[in-house]
Amino acid sequence: MKSTGNKKAHQILADRGLIDVNNYEVSQQ
Repeated sequence: MKSTGNKKAHQILADRGLIDVNNYEVSQQ
């Protein structure tokens, strides 16, 4: 399940260093 909105929100968090972008796909499963 991929959502542009969620992706963008995730990217914002990633930019803040709160999460790892590389773990995005894994965390979605």
